[in-house]
Amino acid sequence: MKSKDNAGSSERPTEKRPEALAEIRDAKLYRIEHKTFEEYCRTKWNFTKTQANRLIGAAQVTENLTPMGVKPNTESQARPLTKLPPDKQPEAWSKAATEQDIQHCID
Repeated sequence: MKSKDNAGSSERPTEKRPEALAEIRDAKLYRIEHKTFEEYCRTKWNFTKTQANRLIGAAQVTENLTPMGVKPNTESQARPLTKLPPDKQPEAWSKAATEQDIQHCID
């Protein structure tokens, strides 16, 4: 399975594969070697379950914004949008980016 392969790699999910983290969490693939997702995150990646969930949420936001050609550059930029329904995220990001003069993020 793709996520299991990624889970065994040396790449941190923060760099390449938050989608794999989501699959590991949602399908409970962490149970192969760990009792909880928290334990998996701490042991495998040295971060908390909360941070993993933030990375997953940011990746989902980025995916939702991709059709517009508009993407946050960082997890911290995407984080506030995770609280909005997917259909509201593009408008909110466009407004926030314009107000903060983040022109390189808006095509």
